Amino acid sequence: MPSYFVLVEKLPRNLNGKTDIKQLPDYKLHAMKQEYSLEDERKDEIDIQVIEMCKEINEFPIINMQDDFFTVGGNSLTLYILLTQIYNKWGVEINTSQIYMKSTIRDISNIIKEKINTKDDKTEMTLSNQKEYWVSKLQGYLINSEVNLNKKRDTKGISEYPTTNMIYSIYSDKYIEDKKLQKAIACVVERHEMLRTTINKNKKRYALTVYPDVQNYYQYIKIDEELSDEVIKTYVKGFDIEQLPLFNLYLIEDRSGKQAILFNISHTIFDFMSFNIFINDLMASYNDVELRPLDITYKEYMVWQAKEKNVELEEFWRKYLRNRPRSIRFIEKKGTPLNYEKDTFGTVKFEIKEEVCDRLRELCNKHRFTEYIFILSALSLLLKNETGEKDIIIGSHMPGRNSSRINQLIGLFTTALPIRINMQRERNVVDFIDDNSKMFTEVLQYQETSIWDIMRYLDFEDFKKGALYDVFFNYEILYKNKISYDQRTISIHALDKTVEVYPIYFRALDMGDKIKFDVVYNETLYTKKYIEGLVGKFNECISTMLDNV
Repeated sequence: MPSYFVLVEKLPRNLNGKTDIKQLPDYKLHAMKQEYSLEDERKDEIDIQVIEMCKEINEFPIINMQDDFFTVGGNSLTLYILLTQIYNKWGVEINTSQIYMKSTIRDISNIIKEKINTKDDKTEMTLSNQKEYWVSKLQGYLINSEVNLNKKRDTKGISEYPTTNMIYSIYSDKYIEDKKLQKAIACVVERHEMLRTTINKNKKRYALTVYPDVQNYYQYIKIDEELSDEVIKTYVKGFDIEQLPLFNLYLIEDRSGKQAILFNISHTIFDFMSFNIFINDLMASYNDVELRPLDITYKEYMVWQAKEKNVELEEFWRKYLRNRPRSIRFIEKKGTPLNYEKDTFGTVKFEIKEEVCDRLRELCNKHRFTEYIFILSALSLLLKNETGEKDIIIGSHMPGRNSSRINQLIGLFTTALPIRINMQRERNVVDFIDDNSKMFTEVLQYQETSIWDIMRYLDFEDFKKGALYDVFFNYEILYKNKISYDQRTISIHALDKTVEVYPIYFRALDMGDKIKFDVVYNETLYTKKYIEGLVGKFNECISTMLDNV
């Protein structure tokens, strides 16, 4: 049964006489036009400002107090933008997990008021005058991984930019002025010390070194050929982590005046959430908008986190993974040993079509799920069907940011965490996804850790079982946002490669009208034919879940 009915005077037709779907009114806007009580719509100044923030961030024209943030265009990326704006406006910190539990606009507004009225103190970060700042465990892992990948590529004669680069092409619907952009990026570099940082080996450990300035990171390039992502890729280069700069920003323009920005940066100092911060600060500086001063630097946060002992966090992960299963993987070639320095990786690409995405999003909106949770649930169902296991752990990236103060920082906070899904009891589709959503909300509260620390927290019997997961899933949202400073629309293409580390890695890219996937697999373990078969079964899992709501 349809969730909404919209009356129209007549159906619009295209040139072929068929219904022109693109000309039909947006059912979401009509669904918003319901009868509300005066109590529902009684608003104060904070309520009004929260509504306006959500309208701008989610690009959704009609929002009411009882609307759910995630059903009016919100997602994990725009949630972090909202929490940062709330912190900048009222100086209150809201944990992401609080919004996942209470996500209506009224809920969010009430949380703000409660924190203002109770003068909810921020966690004090006692900082030292320490001169040496060690890299995080993830940064160390990325550095060593790049060394091994480069060795493998040299051995195989592969010439390619490093896997640990984050590479984006950035398009704007308004012209970008060279001199203004050069000035803007200089302001961002001055604001964020990680853009002035190198990583040097000190004995057996790597340390961060921050410099007062950096040069040779910007260039304006005129080209004769037509601008495209393939042309942009030719300007990508690798970095020496011991030498500045560890990023490049090139404004490229072809003869027709078409422009794109190439942003290429080492993943050792940057993550996906940092990209959102970078774009916001760059466009604010481009339009001469003054930004709120940062409360803390990346180095200071790293020193504080290294000294902070969180007993509650340790206990959560110990309990969460108690009596856990051994790592589970799809099996094609049993007992095949792995050698990551010699193994090669293949990629199978596919996408979830627009009509399936529409059904998926409608279900998520109706039941207040995220697309991430739905697809993670479908992947766990596939893993259960293929292996027969009912207690499943899948690895996934988390932002690693629970404080609004660090939501404004550029740096590497991302962490890879185990997501445990229990399929031992029978449930309908909605209850199954809902249980996974509640579990994920709890995990978000304890995301500021690393997989290496989690292994250290485990009971001995659970530690002996080895790796936590062999299947990895990541969900990325394509950045496309209206810049409020000058009403330009920015859209992004990710040009980097999926990391070649896990036996199998499902990488999803949400592009709005469809969701694209890269499935990167170890060719020692799997054949392309087997992976293509898995993709077909994965799509069947998604369709079956949608058909059985």
